[in-house]
Amino acid sequence: MSQYVDYYINPLVRKTWSYVKDSRHMLEIMSNIRLTNKSIMVTLDVSALYTNIPHDKGLQALTTVLK
Repeated sequence: MSQYVDYYINPLVRKTWSYVKDSRHMLEIMSNIRLTNKSIMVTLDVSALYTNIPHDKGLQALTTVLK
């Protein structure tokens, strides 16, 4: 079921402003960012993202994207 849903949602996700394809894409995005001495760089890794999204919130976000 998740593969079916991912097949249809993936093209929509790629159009959002927050989409990052991979590390190389992130480096391209960051090349336009100017950091100051007060800047703090932070990284994180998300595991099992889909299983941690509450169904009602996920459906609400999907509805917003599809409008």
